[in-house]
Amino acid sequence: MVPYILFYSTSLFFCFFYQKTTGTKLSKAIILVLVLLPLVLMSFGADIGIGKDKLLYGFEAFDYARSQTSFIDYRYLMSIEQPKIEVGYLLLNYLISRLTNNFSIYCLCYSAIMNFLMFKSFSLFKEKVNITLAWFMYLLSYFPISFGVFRQSLAISIAFFGISLLETRRKKSGFVLLLLSYFFHSSALFIIVVYIVLILMKKISIPVSKIEIYIILLGIITLLFL
Repeated sequence: MVPYILFYSTSLFFCFFYQKTTGTKLSKAIILVLVLLPLVLMSFGADIGIGKDKLLYGFEAFDYARSQTSFIDYRYLMSIEQPKIEVGYLLLNYLISRLTNNFSIYCLCYSAIMNFLMFKSFSLFKEKVNITLAWFMYLLSYFPISFGVFRQSLAISIAFFGISLLETRRKKSGFVLLLLSYFFHSSALFIIVVYIVLILMKKISIPVSKIEIYIILLGIITLLFL
């Protein structure tokens, strides 16, 4: 429990400074690294046995990737061994395996991508939400669960960022990311459905703000993933 408190507190401390700082892009980038670093280190040191998903779809898939010399061979092997794994997730495994054979470093890279996408999703709404509070809720709810749901966690972070881009009028990039999430876990289709529901809800009068609807529905669908 003490390590969790220490890492969470450190991340939240720098998150607060990220929200308040008006410095250069470089200074904000450095603070962002400090926000993510405690969470990445937690993933780096996490036990391989946390969650069946991490062992089966994490370690075993990465173990196959580092033993193959081409992605085509790896994809073919996995279609036999674990045919349900999506191609986007396999490609990420293969690319990281070109950089390292160490599964702990793989987890570090994976966590860095996932948490970066989630944090940037919140930061896009900095004018409407308190980033530090949103990050605190993320640390208490979804982040601890992400250790045991490897593919879903990355798919959700990609979809979350994609919808955030769409909601801030960056349509092309958001749409591409939303579709991309499906290739990391097919259940991302539910998030796409949620976004369609959000679009429809904009057409009718509801006494709840758009951002509240967005957070509530995406939170519900996140729970369905797990």
